[in-house]
Amino acid sequence: MMKPRCFATLLAVLAIVWTSPNNVTEAATCILDTPSTAASENPELFYVPNAPLRNRLTSEEVLSDPENVLVIEGKVLGNDCTPVPNVIIEVWYAGPQDGQGNFYSPVGSDLDHRGILVADDCGSFTITQTYPVQYLGSPLVHFRVSLPGDEDEPLLITEMYFEESLVAAQQPDYSQIVEVLNQDDGSRLTQFNMHVDIPGSGRLADCDVVILDEDVPAATTNPSVAGEQPGPDTNTHATSASGNGNCNAAHGHLPVMAAGGAPQNTLALTTIGTTVGGETAQHVDTCNGSNGARSPTSWFSVLGTGGVMTASTCWPGTDFDTKVSVFGGWNCTSLTCVASNDDSSTSKTPCHFNELASRATWPSIKDVEYTIMINGFGSRAGNFELSVETQNDNCDYAAPLAVGDRVHGDTTHAAVPWMGRGINQCPNGGVLVGSNRGLWWSVLGTGKRLEISTCNDEATLVATRLHVLESSCEDASTCIGGVYETDGCATFQWDTEPLVQYYVLVSSVVVEGRFALTLSEVVDVV
Repeated sequence: MMKPRCFATLLAVLAIVWTSPNNVTEAATCILDTPSTAASENPELFYVPNAPLRNRLTSEEVLSDPENVLVIEGKVLGNDCTPVPNVIIEVWYAGPQDGQGNFYSPVGSDLDHRGILVADDCGSFTITQTYPVQYLGSPLVHFRVSLPGDEDEPLLITEMYFEESLVAAQQPDYSQIVEVLNQDDGSRLTQFNMHVDIPGSGRLADCDVVILDEDVPAATTNPSVAGEQPGPDTNTHATSASGNGNCNAAHGHLPVMAAGGAPQNTLALTTIGTTVGGETAQHVDTCNGSNGARSPTSWFSVLGTGGVMTASTCWPGTDFDTKVSVFGGWNCTSLTCVASNDDSSTSKTPCHFNELASRATWPSIKDVEYTIMINGFGSRAGNFELSVETQNDNCDYAAPLAVGDRVHGDTTHAAVPWMGRGINQCPNGGVLVGSNRGLWWSVLGTGKRLEISTCNDEATLVATRLHVLESSCEDASTCIGGVYETDGCATFQWDTEPLVQYYVLVSSVVVEGRFALTLSEVVDVV
């Protein structure tokens, strides 16, 4: 029998529904009838109730060093492959305990390496912690998932194991094993999607979830490094892209991930493909100087989001000189050039993986189908890794921002907030909100005073204004404050409530351009 726990505080906070339109993690793929994630054989092992409400499971002093950091991103999906929203997730693992050794924090301690968090409307969650220590077997992380109000009847209790650290004597189910990716800053990243045996919300595209037919080949969704096929640890069941060497065989509707300044270490959903064996595109006219007639091609399609979109081969899995072209048109015999790029080194955002990779950016129309052609310079052919992103210049695609994050944005192609509708006057301070192009981020309240700032380094090249809205961003009526700087960077602080969703709008003042944005917790100086 599970121990009774007091969730009164948590449930009171949940009365304010978290309505983030953008998931924390990137797209997930699922096959119907996917079995639930394997349950724990020892569900109460080292479990302690009433852990702190947080998704950063140890001290900021420890997490300030990227080499100590492990980020876990994931979704909770139902037996219909759709997200289960707003579930309660309890997490615990073994770690160093104040110099007294490595073990699980006990009752009566500060409950380090333990936490309770709530998934968003898309079932998404992000956890920042340290790498678990080995304790009575393989290093692992414990998860307990339940619906609000039914915490004593959990949907799932399971463990997450690391492929690189498995002890031979332990043989967990494949659904519990993950691969860890090493990031450029020294931190580590993994993805853990959990499947539970209840129906989800029914939401798919707006939550970046793709249902695959197990019998139909699809493009490889790759939540790891380039060229590696997804293993069972990713909960991804797609196969490699093949047979799309001509326009009529374009693989249908690639998933779209939020971009436009999302944290650089966000786990991205990409597609692995090849142009080797593809047909040349003799029927395609030159698209902004990028002509595919002489080299083999690979074709995909995607639905417009209504925002600025980018198709990019700027990933480690691209091993040749690529070109990316985007077309509109109702069929393959009437394609109209929308955008193209040959070599990202010629764009505003050159690729640090491969300067001969390419990025094509275009303003999309919502739900209009676009066709993407990948080919090589001259007669070149090879393998590529492809992503499609939508810029967060629409509140519906607000990018998640957590304490400690530093992100970049560029308002050059961004939209003007609430253009032609609603009000644009912030009730607090009377600061004009929606008069210039801007980008959106979503921030989950911590109960602390937070600070957003573009005053961090030389990366901010334009004058900026900052605004914070609470719970909704339909118009400026929910604006709780902001700051307007006409000649430089800007900083704004506000007091947050635990688990309340806030929206941050960063807009340009006179001219559009690039900026860097940070979110930090304000520390009282004694």
